[in-house]
Amino acid sequence: MFQSCPHIRPWLDQIEEPPALASNMTRLEGPEIKFVARGVLEALNIFTTQAMCTQPDNILINYGCGTNRFSEVELGDCADAYSILRSPEANLQLRWGTTTDIWSFGATPISLLWGQDWHIFVLAKQASLFGPFPLSYVDIANEERQGILAIINNYMNKNGLWKPFATAEDPELTLEDRTFICKIMRMDPRDKPTAKELLEDPWLN
Repeated sequence: MFQSCPHIRPWLDQIEEPPALASNMTRLEGPEIKFVARGVLEALNIFTTQAMCTQPDNILINYGCGTNRFSEVELGDCADAYSILRSPEANLQLRWGTTTDIWSFGATPISLLWGQDWHIFVLAKQASLFGPFPLSYVDIANEERQGILAIINNYMNKNGLWKPFATAEDPELTLEDRTFICKIMRMDPRDKPTAKELLEDPWLN
């Protein structure tokens, strides 16, 4: 039913790969990242009732010409997410849905901005950047999972490991970039914005 929708790659297709990926040749610029982000959000907005996996490997780009580096963005093969791209509720094997895609989308611009994969101890790293895990998890997690989150929060507090993404210092990361991403990377899945809401965010303009 989604095969004819824009920004979603048809399941059966032939992909011609260039000698080197565009994102590996030179670092992506702000307007290019926003172009990609808008395309992914358009796809996620179509999948309002079905969860997808959003990660750099699943974002397919058609090359442009002249000053336009890319001409088209599509979301393709929905494989399993990995590392920071996988949301806290997915890592905890809680009930999850389209809000999980929003977390994965938020992590994608970080990977594009910093140009690296995040292979890490996932929940602890997520907590250090976007935590702590809120007490509201009592409503959606059983006692065992709540205990895991409490251990992570206590460990972070004891060792001073909080590194809020909102205050990250990076020449490639503007205040507007951090603000937009922090709107998305909410630890409680119920607090995350929808793709439709994000498409209206000033950051994309």
